[in-house]
Amino acid sequence: MEFPNEVPDQRRKPTLLLAEANQMDCQLLRDAIERQGQFRVLGCVFGSADVISAIREIQPDLALMSLRLVDGMCAGLGAMSKLQASPVRSRIVVLLDCDDRELVVESFRCGAKAVFNRSAAPKDLCKCLASVYAGQIWASNNQVKYLVEALAETPRATSINPKRIEVLSKREGEVARLVLVGLTNLEISERLKLNEQTVKNYLLHIFEKLAVSSRIALIHCLSQEKPS
Repeated sequence: MEFPNEVPDQRRKPTLLLAEANQMDCQLLRDAIERQGQFRVLGCVFGSADVISAIREIQPDLALMSLRLVDGMCAGLGAMSKLQASPVRSRIVVLLDCDDRELVVESFRCGAKAVFNRSAAPKDLCKCLASVYAGQIWASNNQVKYLVEALAETPRATSINPKRIEVLSKREGEVARLVLVGLTNLEISERLKLNEQTVKNYLLHIFEKLAVSSRIALIHCLSQEKPS
């Protein structure tokens, strides 16, 4: 498949490569994205080898990839693993039919910057893509829970980095610790007997102090591996 040459332009729309299992799914996805008018879709590929070569060759800003490709139900994971061996500039967003815990965790482990559920609205997909293009990580509360649980299950446990937590106030530290164990804003508000909006305000202050922009980034920032 041939792709157009990119002409540098700060005002250009971010470029997007699609990876799907078949032409019909790809066309439906492309139509939904192009109706929003925020991204320029360069084309669609259907197999893991084509995903790897297209990303390395044309280096789109973003790649929106189904894990199910023509060469297997989870072929997308294999493609991402190979791309990790020689990092590329493209940021990958994974499309899933449902929030399967194992697939969510493996997608992030393989380098995805977001995992998006197909059942959501196209405008939300474009918000997700825009956030990832801006350098953020996109994940739902359930997905954050899965990641925290996966961290807890690893042989090398994590603990709070004291140098990072000490810049927070006492209450901010309490909120941050509860985020680290996977609680949602509502659950944190119930645990600390606070209004949910107050919890959101604390999180904004925490993000600002620690220079992060998402719950996952906060978890990585606060986590510290225990020495062997």
